[in-house]
Amino acid sequence: MAAEIPNPVPRNTIQFCLAVRNKANGFYSNHHTGGSNWYNNSGYRNGSNYNMLNRLIDTVLDVPGFDHVMSNNLGYKGGKEIQQIDNAKCKLANNYFDMNLQATDADFVSLDETLLTAPRKADGSLPDNGFMQLKAGSQFIDKGKDIGFPFKGKAPDLGAFECK
Repeated sequence: MAAEIPNPVPRNTIQFCLAVRNKANGFYSNHHTGGSNWYNNSGYRNGSNYNMLNRLIDTVLDVPGFDHVMSNNLGYKGGKEIQQIDNAKCKLANNYFDMNLQATDADFVSLDETLLTAPRKADGSLPDNGFMQLKAGSQFIDKGKDIGFPFKGKAPDLGAFECK
């Protein structure tokens, strides 16, 4: 019910995440009634790497995503790369899809999904095994927008992993 939705609608922030092989969506706004912040994420081989579907506050009508802030996101080999987004009603900067950049296998150290089963580090983070990490010379290195996170080089890299 619309009366149960908080005012203002809270913003979610999704940053430095990796989504791989999800049947429907890797990153999904999930009918949120407001926009979210999407920073430095990487999607690989999802049904849709980025689905920004929103719902109007009356909770009746789904609409293309609005009020999202998306910067430095990367995707590769999605069934669809991005869908259900109203570009004019979002702030998009330095994402592979709004820069018209197309990834290839050569952009990555490794795309071997079996590496995802390797044990995580003691702090819970992913192991340093090269999966979806940018290879030296990748077109996505230094193509990001400085949004306040630490980075190496002239500008942030696209995706969840800063090139070493």
